[in-house]
Amino acid sequence: MELGGAEIHGCRACRQCSVRKNRRCSQENDMGNVCIEKMDAADGILLGSPTYVADVSPEIKALIDRACLVSKANIGIGREPGEVEKDEEGIQTMKDLGRNMAWLLKKIHAQG
Repeated sequence: MELGGAEIHGCRACRQCSVRKNRRCSQENDMGNVCIEKMDAADGILLGSPTYVADVSPEIKALIDRACLVSKANIGIGREPGEVEKDEEGIQTMKDLGRNMAWLLKKIHAQG
């Protein structure tokens, strides 16, 4: 998928993705959610960008910011020590992440 010339807005940090927990950005008027859905479904992601003033293009930066915030919407949350232990969804997400990382590292090691 190419972003060049596509309309994609920067993250507003509205945190609606954390409230809704639907793996979507609240901004619906651009390519952001289309890209985020494809990233979510992918086995791997490779991002490439031209370099502008020692940084990635504004479109890639907007996508990265928004995708990161949407993905963090399922991370365990708590303000006080021990509070995160009450976030069952967040704990399950971290357990799944740990199992997936262990599986991937074993595969990589076996091929090396």
